[in-house]
Amino acid sequence: MDIIWNLLLQRGMSPVEIDLYKEVFIILIMLPVVTTIVGIARYVIGTRTLGMFTPVIITFLLYEFGRIGTEQDILRALKYGIIFFLIVLIASWLSYKILKRVRMNYIPKLTLVTIGVIVALFLSFIVSGILGFTGPVFINKFTLVILAILVEPFASAFARKSFSYGVSSAIDTFILSAFCYIIISLTKVQEFAEANLLVIPVLIIVNIYLGRFTGLRLSEYLRFRNILFSDNKASDNDTNKQSN
Repeated sequence: MDIIWNLLLQRGMSPVEIDLYKEVFIILIMLPVVTTIVGIARYVIGTRTLGMFTPVIITFLLYEFGRIGTEQDILRALKYGIIFFLIVLIASWLSYKILKRVRMNYIPKLTLVTIGVIVALFLSFIVSGILGFTGPVFINKFTLVILAILVEPFASAFARKSFSYGVSSAIDTFILSAFCYIIISLTKVQEFAEANLLVIPVLIIVNIYLGRFTGLRLSEYLRFRNILFSDNKASDNDTNKQSN
């Protein structure tokens, strides 16, 4: 990538503009990295998530929460991330519970749930301001819009499944997102991705393998370990009996 940056410098771009290009490149290259981690978590480990792109959205929300200039404050990101995640999750559930028995089309109902979440977010800003914590107000406003969009996967999980399933899936999604965020926020990871474009073909190969993966997930091995191991023991005993 140094060749490209030097070419842009020769074309008259300032170092500040080059830094912006580098930041955009890092964000773009980290997107397939995150989706690959999500794919491994879903198909190999067996982690339950609220769709494919919900953990991706939360990952980059955490990235925005932790942004301080060009650096990342992981603790700050996780602190704000957990707070806003719980606010959106609880407000989504309460709003959906109130509207659950109301017969109406999906999108208007989802809009009403979104209004409930927005009210909860605004009240949280007021309470934090009264208590002297003004940090949340200075979060990027577009980030808050993306945060409110998380209403849809939460409400959808509550509508299609049970409350416990929706909450457990949401928690698993956040944990996976936090892991992805920590990975992509590491300076060494960003520098490696910027300096090695071979990351792209490696991601392609990994995803081709994931696309053809048909084995048991790790969670399934743990869930059915008694059956699997008992069958193996039974087959071993039969083999020993036949040999004797």
